[in-house]
This record gives sequence, C-alpha cells and structure tokens, in this order.
Amino acid sequence: MKHFVFLKGVNVGPTTRVDMKLLQARLEGMDLTASTFLNSGNVVVEGCRSATEAEKRVAEAVREVSDLDVAVVARTPEQVRATIQGSPFGGKGCDQSHALAYFGERKLPVEKASELGRLKGMVEEYQCERDVLHVHYPDGIGRSKFTTAWIDKSLGVRTTGRNLDTLRKLLEKFG
Repeated sequence: MKHFVFLKGVNVGPTTRVDMKLLQARLEGMDLTASTFLNSGNVVVEGCRSATEAEKRVAEAVREVSDLDVAVVARTPEQVRATIQGSPFGGKGCDQSHALAYFGERKLPVEKASELGRLKGMVEEYQCERDVLHVHYPDGIGRSKFTTAWIDKSLGVRTTGRNLDTLRKLLEKFG
C-alpha cells in the first residue's frame, strides 16, 4: 500500500538535517519502495500494510541516518485527496501556499481547538477536525505567532503541516 509520510521540521535549520537521498536508500534497504519529494521531509513509501507500519519504519530509518526523533505522520493518497477537498481554504480566493493542513501523530483533540484562538492580534483562520487542522495564514507564515509549536502545545499532539500546493503536487506526481 502507498503512503505519503510527512516528517516534522526536517531540513529547516542546521540541527534538523536529514539527507533525503540517504533516507531513501535506507528505506529501500528495508525492502520498501521509496521516493522523496522536495527536501522538506516528504517521503512516499510502498510496501507497508498500514499507516502505523509506515510511520514506524520511516521513523526508524530517520533515526538510523540522522539520530533525530521527529514526528512522523503517514497518510494514504486517498486521505490526502480528501484533506485537500475538505479544506475550507482550498478555494481560489486563498493563496494555497498560505493554506496548510496539519496532521497529528494521533487523532487531534477537537475539543481543545478553541485554545488555538487565544493569541492576541491573531489574523489566522482555522478549522480543526479529528485528523487534520486546516489553517489559513493570510499574511504569510514567516512572522505568524500561530506556529507549529503553539499548535502542538495547545492540542497536546505533535503535528506537521504541509501547504495545499505541496499536497496537490505530491498527488500529481505520486498519487
């Protein structure tokens, strides 16, 4: 079964480096078919029976090639397609590079989502569901206080986000 596997926060700073070609080779050495997309922690694997198995095997490979313990989240192409279709920010009136889907290591506690809106001066819009948090950053992501760290702390779940453009490109190339 094919899975898109998202690694949290890799290759965004000097302490979170993962050589994606080395990771791909390690996964192939584990008898998986593997591809990487961009250099920001997107891996496509085939050969795992479930998302849980894909997450465990990719996490193991990441630790072996980099000594990092990062959040690893797997979704099927069908789940990614449904995430894009279900995004309230997927329309033409929204810059798709500023519309993100955050996936959690486990189900997102929807009841805690109101905690996210406590930031002063917040301009971001969001909608939380059981398996994805949709966020629109109208002024861009770079200076926003609505960070992954804030999301993780508020929800009590490690998450990793991908913009809708990246998700669509993954589907186009590997879906």
